Amino acid sequence: MTVGELGRGSLSGSRTIDCKIRTQTSFAASVIHTHAHAGIRTQHTRTVHFSLVHSFTRLILRSKENISKRASISMMKQSLVVLRLTLHALGGILTTIGIGLIVAGTVTPAWQVVNVTEMHAYREHGLWMDCVYGTDRNLAVHQSNPGMACTFKLDKHPASPVADTGNDHWFHVTTLALLCSAAGLGLVGLSMFCCAYCIRVAYIFWAVNTGICMVLACSAVIMFFHVANEFQHRMLHTLTEVYEQKMGYSFWLAVAGSAVYVACLLVNVLCAIIVYVVPSTHTERPRGWMMVNQHEDTLV
Repeated sequence: MTVGELGRGSLSGSRTIDCKIRTQTSFAASVIHTHAHAGIRTQHTRTVHFSLVHSFTRLILRSKENISKRASISMMKQSLVVLRLTLHALGGILTTIGIGLIVAGTVTPAWQVVNVTEMHAYREHGLWMDCVYGTDRNLAVHQSNPGMACTFKLDKHPASPVADTGNDHWFHVTTLALLCSAAGLGLVGLSMFCCAYCIRVAYIFWAVNTGICMVLACSAVIMFFHVANEFQHRMLHTLTEVYEQKMGYSFWLAVAGSAVYVACLLVNVLCAIIVYVVPSTHTERPRGWMMVNQHEDTLV
């Protein structure tokens, strides 16, 4: 083997070693690059996964908040519906009671009462009828039962012991007219009470009607109390004595009816406010018994 061959052999060997080193180096570099790229991908995957989990968690929390808000709003609306129906029923009951008290006070005669000891008689002066107990019944125009004699205020015998000696009855007639008007309008209010289930504007008319009834009834009892306490209407003169007339149970029945009308007005106004401030608490039934809310797109 010559020197040239030895040189070429050593050169090829060195080249082979160099190629192996380069191959190992590139393989190591590729492995390192692959590991680095895999680490970057893993980190990116973790970041994306964390973002997705965070977004999903926030979405769930928002959904729960929306559900809780809707549930609270629904419960509040249901509570308002129950409150409106309760006030509606209470208004109808109060209207009926007010009418009954006004009518009872109007038809009974005991607006002014006095015990006439001189005649051994108990007298009751009403708006349209006067009654006396424990006196001669033959002088009375109308006899209802033994021991009691009654006569109409504007149609009686002057000599009758039942008769009211005073001939000025304008305040009796005025009080009677005001109370009859209050009772009649109260009946109209009951029809509005029935219509309010279907038409919410009926609540406004019902409240206005109740307000008018209250004004009429209160004006009647206040006027009667003021005029009846004047000296010429409060004192009853007989042959030898003077007696003071007091307010009887009929007057206090009318006062109670007026107070009930005041309470009914407050209930009606509150009910109308609830219906118009929160329209979804009221349902209108344009056909049959189908509960469709025409003021909003929601079903109640």
